[in-house]
Amino acid sequence: MSYKLYSDEEKRLQRKLIPLNIIVALLALVAAISLIITPLLKIDIGKIAPALVSEMSGSSSSESSEGEGSESEGSEGSQGDELSQMMAVMFEGVDAVIELSPLDMAKVLIAPENRKGAILIESLLVKNGFIEQVSASFINSYLATKTKAIVSAEDFDKLDIDTLNDALLKIDSVQSSEEMVEELDDYLKLLEEQLDFTFTEEQKTAARENCVEIYETTVAATGGSFSVEEMICVQMSPEGGDAYTSYSDLVMGMASGDFDSDESTSGLADYAQMMNQIAAPYGYLFIFVAFHALMWFILFLFAFFRTFAKNKRFTMWYVKLVSCWPCIIFCLAPLAMTVAAAGVGLPATLVTVFSAVSSMTWISGICYLLLWVFSICWAFPIKHKIRKVRKGR
Repeated sequence: MSYKLYSDEEKRLQRKLIPLNIIVALLALVAAISLIITPLLKIDIGKIAPALVSEMSGSSSSESSEGEGSESEGSEGSQGDELSQMMAVMFEGVDAVIELSPLDMAKVLIAPENRKGAILIESLLVKNGFIEQVSASFINSYLATKTKAIVSAEDFDKLDIDTLNDALLKIDSVQSSEEMVEELDDYLKLLEEQLDFTFTEEQKTAARENCVEIYETTVAATGGSFSVEEMICVQMSPEGGDAYTSYSDLVMGMASGDFDSDESTSGLADYAQMMNQIAAPYGYLFIFVAFHALMWFILFLFAFFRTFAKNKRFTMWYVKLVSCWPCIIFCLAPLAMTVAAAGVGLPATLVTVFSAVSSMTWISGICYLLLWVFSICWAFPIKHKIRKVRKGR
């Protein structure tokens, strides 16, 4: 049975709902799209890294003082110091942002069971450049230690990791092993300047020979191209198998258990299984997000199509009832934890971690609040008058 308008007053009131319907439709569409294409959470590693570096440095200093009781304890403490300082240097230049994206969650959700972990790592750590940044810093720290330029934990403090990373990345443009050696010589000079250290000719010769071997191995595996990324991935590829040439492929292989044939990396099978188990609930988060986006989209359809109908009224209770939760969980809760952590005097590192978390779900939260405002101040008075007119006909 079609809807009938019984009076001119009712027609006038129905027309007053047209701009409201258009605005609500736009709000609902913006909220639905934002929930799907914007990150649920963003974790700024660039904010967390300095706190972690400070924590590692403080921890290593404490362990060093506790390990001075005996020679053996002092040796173990020294190794612990070097490891902590090396980790601190690795994270010092990291400025990547980890994003928990619904679209990536969907990829994990529909992926085969043995690929879920690989897709999760790629979306969180590879796509944003995190692994690339950490790898460059690790190589610099490793080379400084391997060539005996680092003789104590304090030497790590002398490293200008950003400058070293820039010098290391210059080999991306080399076209031959000779150019590789030239860049190596410049790199070793820079390392000597920073550490006030002089390499012996034997050390330089050994380093050049290793670089030539690495270059030739990489070029052979890639078919002629060479870059820091390809170099690292080829060197980490399992023996007897296909060589990986990108961080994405390497991570995919590691998290999928493709390294099982290599005895030295047989433990990665357990790691791959663990990552696949962790990734599964991450994929289920997409269902949660999709449900709320669907509620907003249904509201958009009702608001849009009722704009052209005789009866322009529609209900919003389903959105009002549930669609506040994405903003509460992913935006307001981290904000509240940051304030609470600072208020109760939790460690500064923990406060920094909370403060580095942000979310784009505030967009749907604003839309949710505006929906309530428009509903109470605009829609409800008009709908009440329409019901009153229809009852008194």
